[in-house]
Amino acid sequence: MVTDITAMTNLKNDNLDLGVAFYQIVDSVVQEYYQHLNKAQLLERTAASTKRKTLLIAILIGVTSIAPIPLYYVFYLIAFNINKSMGRFSTQEDVNSWTNAHAGQFLLLGLVVGFVLSILISIIVQKIRNKEADEIMKKAYAEMEAVNQIATENRTYITALPPSYRYPLATNYIYTLFRDRRVTSLNEALAMYDEQLHRWNMENMSRKIMLEQQRQTSLLGSIAASSALSAFSDTINLITG
Repeated sequence: MVTDITAMTNLKNDNLDLGVAFYQIVDSVVQEYYQHLNKAQLLERTAASTKRKTLLIAILIGVTSIAPIPLYYVFYLIAFNINKSMGRFSTQEDVNSWTNAHAGQFLLLGLVVGFVLSILISIIVQKIRNKEADEIMKKAYAEMEAVNQIATENRTYITALPPSYRYPLATNYIYTLFRDRRVTSLNEALAMYDEQLHRWNMENMSRKIMLEQQRQTSLLGSIAASSALSAFSDTINLITG
């Protein structure tokens, strides 16, 4: 492992290759660091989203299961067929009388059973989904452990660059500069990267300005067309009027 950071800051002809190898490692370490970090953050968001969806699903199941009407008919049909098989209904009037007398009981029974079912189903769903979220979080913790391990074991390489340059885009560009022998010192590389970053920002801003100009031009064209159509319509009305 290279530990002489000073030697890597200003390279000479006899250590150019060593410097290139050094900044290649810097780039690979930072790339790996952010790869694990981004994955950990994505897993954390997924776990949080899973728990939120779990709560919504549980509420939906609860509201659906607590509806007494379907269960009311279930209990009504069961009791009706039992009483019918026992010969308690001789006329339609007997059926109507029995139904009117017991309708409230079946409705209450359906409500109670539906409430109990909603609680049980919600608990089961939450346990299953929360277990999935916990498994996702375990993976996120593993990724964060990898991040911490990389940071600890490769401190020399990570701290070789100033804090504001320790991210993949910067490290890869700086490594490319050394690899292509365009620079021989870190200060040169940082200055060239700052210039390139400024150009990228300006190009991005130019693209946004150009898109906005195109949008405004299109809007003005639509307004002009609408005005022309309105003027034509006014002319026709004037002639025919």
